[in-house]
Amino acid sequence: MQFPGRDGDEAAAAPASSVDALALAASFIAQLPLAVLIIDRGVVAAANPAATEAAAAHGGSFEHLILEAGDQVRRTAWTAPDGSTFEVVSLPPTARSGGERDPLTGLPTRNHLLDQLRADATVRTDVLNVLVFDIDQYSVVSQTVGYQGSDELLRHIATAVARVAPTASRLARIGDDTFCLAFRSDETTDADRVAAEIRDAARQPVTVQGRTVRVTASVGSSLGFKGTAIEQTVHEAELAKQEAGRRGGNRCVTYTASLRETQEGMMRLWNALRSAIQFRQMEVWFQPIVSLATGRPIAAEALCRWHHPNFGDVAPGEFIPIAERNSEILNIGAFVQERATEIMSMIRTSRSYRAGDFQITINASANELAWPRFGEQFLARLKAVESLPEWFVIETTEKALAQRDDAVAHNIRVLREAGVAVSLDDFGADYASIERLRELPVDRVKIDRRFISHLLDNERVDQTVEAAVALAQELGMRCIAEGVETNEQAARLRAMGCAAAQGFLFAPAVPDTELLDVLRDLSNAGDHRHW
Repeated sequence: MQFPGRDGDEAAAAPASSVDALALAASFIAQLPLAVLIIDRGVVAAANPAATEAAAAHGGSFEHLILEAGDQVRRTAWTAPDGSTFEVVSLPPTARSGGERDPLTGLPTRNHLLDQLRADATVRTDVLNVLVFDIDQYSVVSQTVGYQGSDELLRHIATAVARVAPTASRLARIGDDTFCLAFRSDETTDADRVAAEIRDAARQPVTVQGRTVRVTASVGSSLGFKGTAIEQTVHEAELAKQEAGRRGGNRCVTYTASLRETQEGMMRLWNALRSAIQFRQMEVWFQPIVSLATGRPIAAEALCRWHHPNFGDVAPGEFIPIAERNSEILNIGAFVQERATEIMSMIRTSRSYRAGDFQITINASANELAWPRFGEQFLARLKAVESLPEWFVIETTEKALAQRDDAVAHNIRVLREAGVAVSLDDFGADYASIERLRELPVDRVKIDRRFISHLLDNERVDQTVEAAVALAQELGMRCIAEGVETNEQAARLRAMGCAAAQGFLFAPAVPDTELLDVLRDLSNAGDHRHW
């Protein structure tokens, strides 16, 4: 998708204002067959007809549409001829579901499925069982096997599920990797049995593009009784499917009223996020990272905290995933970066604390790293406050680094060449393997707290951590353990050769106003620690 911009043709002359720029963008996307939105400072400013149709077909707002599309949403930045910057959000081709048949699998689309179910309801009154399912970690699988491999996998899933589908059932593809199976039965236990068969079918290994792929599926289940709108039953199954994914995937969740409350709560948080920074509801706290050799602090991780006047303290695990589904994560990220650079300047100019090689670690999400010129903008922010790149670490996940995105590779390269270290966060939490470390463009590795919590009572975990530390040393990476809570854990990690650690054993996350005092206390206590 190529938008008219600064280097575009002469017909796209520089508009007089950002309003003109927005009109230019709106006129361009109106011609596109895909569902596309223009986001301006976190708000949907324009939508093309395909997006409007998709929102109507999904029975919700644009925000619901983006939430349901999940990580299949494609986001790019567009700088208009006048310098205004907007976020362009492209939704999966199947979000529109305008035709009757999906061209890839030959299955009915969402709209056609709904038409079929409405027609069935005129002659059958028994219970409608609706199962909506998708492939866990599909974006990761897609990045691994490529677009052609992804298409092969989706066709295989469609065929495999069709084989186990009950007689007279309806199977459709209603999203990029999302399918819906609907059938009528007065035996409510049939839904559980069929859901298990779907998961079994998805788990079977399949060869795509010359490699064997094994996937799992998250399934959401809902029951539609006489008088219940078909669209409502399907939407309830989708909510249940999303909850199955949030619980780790490879499971089936049945819809309950509380799930709708959860979804509505997410929408309330989403709306509140847009003004959280403006109304000074967010703060940046810092958790020290200490050297296991000396016990002295060598870094601190910047962590965002949100206190809402009505919701109270909102955990990062609640609002960060929501922010990552829209451009608000960019605003939050910029806020954290600015505060972190201010605190680093304070530390460096303090007469009561010798900073030495002290660094501040800042988290960057997949969406931030995929934002064009993220690296250059971060370095410009450092230069503006006369901070050096080597004073900072950008911490991100393997999922972010594994993206097949030129912008991600460019941003990582720009940061590392300037002297900013890149750290792999939560190693072991998802699908990372020890050998995978050799392929990742990182300077340090942070071992996930779930490994550390079982370090002393599980021999296999102990061996895995020791192997990871050894490989990190071999590759010249610094290894950091998070979630260290006992002296025994710290002693074992030090014996393995782990360089540093963070956790309640040393200090919890503290407000920026308390950080200097905590760093001084840790420095003074460092020589007296016995591990």
